[in-house]
Amino acid sequence: MKYLLFILIPVFSCMAQDILPGSKVYIDTTSTDMRIKTTNSMLQCYADEPISFMSCGAGTTDIQGECFAPPNTSFNIDYGVTSVASCVGVDGTPDWQSNLNIGMGSINTSKSVNGITQDTTFTMNCQRPNVATVYSESVTVKVKGPCSALPPINISRQPNPDEFFDLTMLPFGSATGVTARFSLFKNNYSSLRFTAPVQALTKKIFFENGRPDDGGPAPYTVVISQCPGDFTDSLGSSCKVSGPTPTLRWTSDVNNTSNFRCKLEPGEDYYINIVHSLNEGSGYEVTDCNSTARCGVLFAELF
Repeated sequence: MKYLLFILIPVFSCMAQDILPGSKVYIDTTSTDMRIKTTNSMLQCYADEPISFMSCGAGTTDIQGECFAPPNTSFNIDYGVTSVASCVGVDGTPDWQSNLNIGMGSINTSKSVNGITQDTTFTMNCQRPNVATVYSESVTVKVKGPCSALPPINISRQPNPDEFFDLTMLPFGSATGVTARFSLFKNNYSSLRFTAPVQALTKKIFFENGRPDDGGPAPYTVVISQCPGDFTDSLGSSCKVSGPTPTLRWTSDVNNTSNFRCKLEPGEDYYINIVHSLNEGSGYEVTDCNSTARCGVLFAELF
């Protein structure tokens, strides 16, 4: 019986130098690198890539694998390098585009970036000593504006109605006592756009059980946010309510210090996000509405 012997040998990259014919070669290994010494030269070989990692650091937010940072706000880019002669920041911003002054050896650290106003890619180019090859890594940081929050992955936005005005025929804050009613299809959410009143108002939106001809009653999750489909409490816990008949209290009065009211900036645009489910763990796609297709939404704006 014959046996095959497999030996795993690490792949090394070496800088190119001439070796005279007939030279003797001596191999000197370390934990990760290997030096090949000949009678006329020394070859430095490396077992690892020079850039071990490059990623977004403090001051950034990871949203489904993508990196976001608030506009005009400083943040860090983390990186690790090993056995390099120099690394240069390219692309990105002027404060990134400078020699990072990394010498031989290994280092794990961060470099601060003063801020960005648009999606920006930061690239690091590194070289080994006496090696012509340029090794590059990049990371893209996106501007985290008011609408960086993403909707649940299992449901879709229902396009109509998409404005608060469409339901009441009155601007948000002016529809006291007017009942708004529509059907929200299952596995859909609604985002009703509105503009916060410029006058100092303090009111509430009361949600009632849906009517049988609109699919019957079902529990709600209702959130005021600057993003359509954002069911997180990004504007604070007082901007998110849930239950069979929830009440969402709000104020556009900048002097109102109540912790039980959703605080709206006068003149800013917002969304009332509505979904028929309390099951956040499953992405809001589950509802106990009586209908097989749609659920009723019924609410009124009150003092």
